[in-house]
Amino acid sequence: MAPDVVLQANDRVTFVGVVDAVNELRRIPGLLVAEDQDLPVEPAPRAARLLELVLSPSSPLSGRPCANRGFRSAYNAAIISISREGQRLEGKLGEVRLRAGDTLLVETDQDFSVERQKYNR
Repeated sequence: MAPDVVLQANDRVTFVGVVDAVNELRRIPGLLVAEDQDLPVEPAPRAARLLELVLSPSSPLSGRPCANRGFRSAYNAAIISISREGQRLEGKLGEVRLRAGDTLLVETDQDFSVERQKYNR
């Protein structure tokens, strides 16, 4: 879902994530979890693709939490998972301090390009 989408009453949102993220969503007032329901899943309205990116030593992303660096707005891409030294990192991805060599799995559109926008340092 794009970050600028505004949810309306009775909208249904399907998501996947770590258990901690699900529990955090349960604490949001007015948000109800539809458990044990067989709901049809509709395809995303845009053509999305998954890419694996490996951070270089000169990456402006290194050393700072990715949420503080505006990755989503700069590249129109969402980080789905982060792996370091072959192990998937757990917890809130936006708080992870990225390092050179980290592998990011990102979801983006067909027009994704690392040259799309320069990152603000």
